[in-house]
Amino acid sequence: MSPWWKIGRKRILPVPFEVACACGQSLRGERKPTHQVIPCSACGRPIFVFPLSPLPAPKGTDDRGSRIEGRGKDGGSNHFNRLGPWRIPLLAGAGTFALVVVALALILHFSKKANSVSENDPKSVSGLLAASKRLFEQGQFHEAVRQLEETLSLHEKHPESLSSADRKRLVQMHKEARIFVDLLSESLDEILAHAAAEHDDGEWQAVFSDRYRGKSLIFLAGIHRDSSSHWVLDYDIFIGDRRARIDWENLRLFHDLPLNESHRLLVGARLANVEPEAGGSWVARLQPSSGVLITDADALAAIYSRPPDGVNEVLKRQAAWVMELP
Repeated sequence: MSPWWKIGRKRILPVPFEVACACGQSLRGERKPTHQVIPCSACGRPIFVFPLSPLPAPKGTDDRGSRIEGRGKDGGSNHFNRLGPWRIPLLAGAGTFALVVVALALILHFSKKANSVSENDPKSVSGLLAASKRLFEQGQFHEAVRQLEETLSLHEKHPESLSSADRKRLVQMHKEARIFVDLLSESLDEILAHAAAEHDDGEWQAVFSDRYRGKSLIFLAGIHRDSSSHWVLDYDIFIGDRRARIDWENLRLFHDLPLNESHRLLVGARLANVEPEAGGSWVARLQPSSGVLITDADALAAIYSRPPDGVNEVLKRQAAWVMELP
């Protein structure tokens, strides 16, 4: 029979520990009833060691509990179980992170939905038109074209969003802005001189296609009909001492205007070709559907610091014509 002081006392076996330091050094020893802080033998960093667990070891496991804290020898298997008391804080952190991600996704979703509703709101068409007009008048023509096209697209979905007059202003502003965006820095006289100086026609056509075709020019000139009832603009151009001409007749814009008498016009159009004619002269041909009346004084001032005298009267008359056209 065992002595009374040994009755009911369970033999406590030593429980080893192995803790990995951040530097890679492993520290080994035995756990104690209270926690330990041991300096790393390699780097001197203080290492925390958990005390003996007051709970009994689970059935089917080694009572000695060869659990390794930190980095295990088994290459990471059952890593989550080895985290011990850190499992609950890690689970809480992961849950919080997941909730934050879901909340952000919902905010972005409803924000995009709200913006989509705003863009499809007929009331926003007039706001876009006003913003586009400011860009246009300030000479920011590339951005104005982009925003005007957005306004036109939205207006197609909501035709009732603009009055007939505002719709005409929108379309006209878009036409003028596109002319200003593609405006050539060279005059037609300079382009014709370049053409005449190029002796190889094939080379000239390649140059024209790369640099000039489809680009725009602005003409300020009086217009009248000649004896053959053809439209003629008082716009003289020369190559040296030879007169060249512009083929105005194919410009459809003139056929839509109320030109019962001579008028002074400010017109934008795009080049279709510049080619020689019989007798050694040259002709500049325009794209038939490219004619645009210029109507906005502020936009014109953004291009020409000193607009021609009397041009404001021309702009007002042409703006009135635009409103009368179908």
